[in-house]
Amino acid sequence: MTSKRPKKKWTLKQQSKFLIQLSKLLEKGYTLSQALEFLQFQLPPYLREQIDYVSLQLKSGDSLHTAFRALGFHKDVLSYLYFAEQHGDVYFALRESGNMLHQKVVHMKKFQKLAQYPAMLLFFMMVILFLLSTVLLPQFQSLYESIGHSQSTGFMLFMSVISLFPYVPPFACVLLLLIYFSYWQLRKKLSPTKQVKLLLRIPIVRRIVPLFNAYFFAIHLSNLLKGGLSIYSCLKLFEKQQHYPFFCEEASYLMKQLSAGFQLGDMIKERPYFDREFASVIKHGELNGNLPQELYDYAAFMIEKIEQIIHKSLQIVQPVMFSLIGLVILLMYLGVMVPMFNVMSSL
Repeated sequence: MTSKRPKKKWTLKQQSKFLIQLSKLLEKGYTLSQALEFLQFQLPPYLREQIDYVSLQLKSGDSLHTAFRALGFHKDVLSYLYFAEQHGDVYFALRESGNMLHQKVVHMKKFQKLAQYPAMLLFFMMVILFLLSTVLLPQFQSLYESIGHSQSTGFMLFMSVISLFPYVPPFACVLLLLIYFSYWQLRKKLSPTKQVKLLLRIPIVRRIVPLFNAYFFAIHLSNLLKGGLSIYSCLKLFEKQQHYPFFCEEASYLMKQLSAGFQLGDMIKERPYFDREFASVIKHGELNGNLPQELYDYAAFMIEKIEQIIHKSLQIVQPVMFSLIGLVILLMYLGVMVPMFNVMSSL
């Protein structure tokens, strides 16, 4: 019996909640099939059909990773499940990927909450400023002409700036779209490694990328090593995974260097794509004979550091937007008061 591939995609919130609940049921002793059947009762009808699809795929011999990929689950989830198939800890993969998605949802909500009110206020300010530049200021110009008062160069320049200000947001949006599409066109032509190099040139992003790369590499390498695999075998699995092409290329390079007799810590130290402390953690873990556990602890530290950077970045959003709104209000005030004072002084 076969089932059609689902078309409707899960939201990140739905994925996170489902994965965390599934991991909790597995922890309580449920089998995977029993847990899936139990969770179906908690889901809306269209998602129940998708769980049926997963169950059928598992019965036909497909892996959980393959079935969830058909549902369009986030690539972080798929990468966790891919590596879990190698070391056998599906519970860990479901729990960690669910928690990671939950943090993504939390950060997205925080950003929306911080930006929503200033964005609405800025929009109304733009509307008022547009009316000011198209209705009120032309009236002052007509008044100047009727009383024969010549306008100063500074005031003419000021009015020109005011009249152009409402067109700045649309222009900025168009410019950002052009930059975005140019980036994606350029990205298609660049190798995954060169794409990461490009990201390392972008402010804020360049702080997060090395941390995420170190986290991703450390957490999966830790679990694979705990499963009894050698470092070379772990790198071979990184090379085969398809969700993060950068790690395919990086693993291929590291394997060649490892075969040439170099140590993993020394190789990572020379790679600018990882956190600077990552190499030291690897060397320390190898010396102590406790590399898997130290990698796991280091990965936990990395995810906390990433969250701190994101949190600090989000805290900057609202003050910057309110400062911009304050500038708009000041320009509006000057746009009304300066012409009035000029008219009064000319009478």
